[in-house]
Amino acid sequence: MEIRKVLNGKYQFENNAKSNRSGFVHETTLFNENGYEVAKNKAQYYNRTWEYYTYQTVMKNCISNIIEEKKKIFIDKCKNEKGIKRLIKTEKEKILEHFEQLKEIKEYRTIYKELDSWA
Repeated sequence: MEIRKVLNGKYQFENNAKSNRSGFVHETTLFNENGYEVAKNKAQYYNRTWEYYTYQTVMKNCISNIIEEKKKIFIDKCKNEKGIKRLIKTEKEKILEHFEQLKEIKEYRTIYKELDSWA
């Protein structure tokens, strides 16, 4: 098991690798500063990885998945509040601008960039 701390130790990834009959799997679990599990991700590899460092792909995908899930929930919430089923392009752009300003999303974007900077 490998532990990687990000955002000055506010979050940490616990990474594992497992062999299987098809190759190997990388798994990661993201925990917040209180030790609560935030998200998990895994990737199957058949031969080798093309990562700059071990577990890079699963950690970055974990953060991407969190952001995308939160974005979907945020958009659905906005649509429900307005009582509409579809958004026009300009309205969606405004909602996404607001979404990107949320503290939590800024943290996840910072973590994603930090994962790139280790390369």
